[in-house]
Amino acid sequence: MLGTIRTLFWTACALVCVGNAVPAAAAIPATERGALIDFFNATNGPGWLNKTSWCTNECPPAGTFGLPGTECKWYGVTCDEGEDHVVGLGLPANNLDGPLPPSFGNLPSLAYLDVSNNKVTGVLPAFGNFAQLTHFDVGNNSLFGAMPQSLDNVPNLVHFDIHRNSLWGKIPPLGNLTKLAHFNAHSAGLDGIIPPLSNLKNLTFFDVGGNSQLTGSIPSLTGLANLAIFNVSYTQLTGAIPSLTGLTNLTSFNVPFNNLNGTLPVLTGLTNLTYFDVSHNHVTGQIPELIGLTKLTGFEAGFNDLTGPIPILSGLTSLSDFTMNNNELVGPIPELGGLTQLVSFYVNSNHLSGSIPSLTGLSTLAYFNVSDNQLSGTIPDLSDVGAKLVEFSVYSNHLTGEIPSIVGWTNIVSFDVSGNQLSGSISSLADAQSLEKFNVDTNLLTGTVPSPPPSLKVASLCPNLLDLTPSAADAAWNAATGVSPWWGKDGSACDILFRGNFE
Repeated sequence: MLGTIRTLFWTACALVCVGNAVPAAAAIPATERGALIDFFNATNGPGWLNKTSWCTNECPPAGTFGLPGTECKWYGVTCDEGEDHVVGLGLPANNLDGPLPPSFGNLPSLAYLDVSNNKVTGVLPAFGNFAQLTHFDVGNNSLFGAMPQSLDNVPNLVHFDIHRNSLWGKIPPLGNLTKLAHFNAHSAGLDGIIPPLSNLKNLTFFDVGGNSQLTGSIPSLTGLANLAIFNVSYTQLTGAIPSLTGLTNLTSFNVPFNNLNGTLPVLTGLTNLTYFDVSHNHVTGQIPELIGLTKLTGFEAGFNDLTGPIPILSGLTSLSDFTMNNNELVGPIPELGGLTQLVSFYVNSNHLSGSIPSLTGLSTLAYFNVSDNQLSGTIPDLSDVGAKLVEFSVYSNHLTGEIPSIVGWTNIVSFDVSGNQLSGSISSLADAQSLEKFNVDTNLLTGTVPSPPPSLKVASLCPNLLDLTPSAADAAWNAATGVSPWWGKDGSACDILFRGNFE
């Protein structure tokens, strides 16, 4: 009887003990734990902004790392469902400082890596160790060394970002990376040509701008229906701009500061296009129609060899920036009414004729430059735009009528109406406390000259028909014009008859 009782007691005790036992924590392989610890030490882990759970109490060397089995709880570490392997490491903008250690290759299941916006140094890891990799972002660090010659050993790659580093070498072939959606190598130090992109049907983002040694042409973009952002600015690309037809998801096309030629592509149907920049190239032909591009905010094609007229702009209700300066454009400036979001309008240094269109209703307009053309007529009413204007330049045209008053123009920095046939007197400049440049020379202005604001740095008042009565403002005008007295140059008076002395 006593033996039976003892047996029951120990059986019950065993059940209770088993029921209350703490299960052993899952543990990643020791090699992966070691790789994490090496990574922490190599990148100055104690100086990280967030190192939660990497250390118990105090970080090494005085303290210790988290116990084995806790690695999947360390800040930025992601493990698979069974917590058997590290599959992700995300520590962007966390003050990492140092290289990725050689043991980093001991994380073979790594699919996600983001250490962007830190001070990571050293070379890129060997991609052959990361067959599962889908997301790789080391952008905006201090990495150096050669680009890999191939990325074929990471066939599942979706996101690849190495921008703003000090690498060298060519962009590897990308044709086998059929899942690739995001490729960013902006200002990474690369050279060579851009490889074919036609197989990348999932590509949405492609940026290799800022690599000043890239050469060759822009590859065909036909069939890349998902492409949204394309940037090859500030390189040495040549050849024509490829067709953009069918790229209905394209939002930004940015190719300025190259050596591109040919004509501008047709933009009809690109209803999601918001920004288009082909400035500073050698593009010829006419500007394509912009009708229907209701999301377009910026259109820049300055410093090219474009000819023909400026197309109709009405209906572009989102347009904020229109820049077509330094081309060979002819014809009138189109109507601007309804462009209620317009901030900057640059069509200077062309061969435009006709009058300046109405600016009524353009209450957001800050930069307006139509100088160095063949415009005639009067300056339109500026009452809707004067308070916001920062730059107003209409110099070197054939404009007549009164010089506009800038009373109430509290934001104006540059005002240039020189080289026209304007009359009237110069208004008070008391409100223009930001004014730095004020050029009204070579007109038919009369009356006294008001006092300049203290901010004024550059000015030109003569030749005109201004009153030369001495005043307390003369010293300030002498300094701004660089002529003392401001009305004289080569001993001449500020008189229209002496304009030959002021060229």
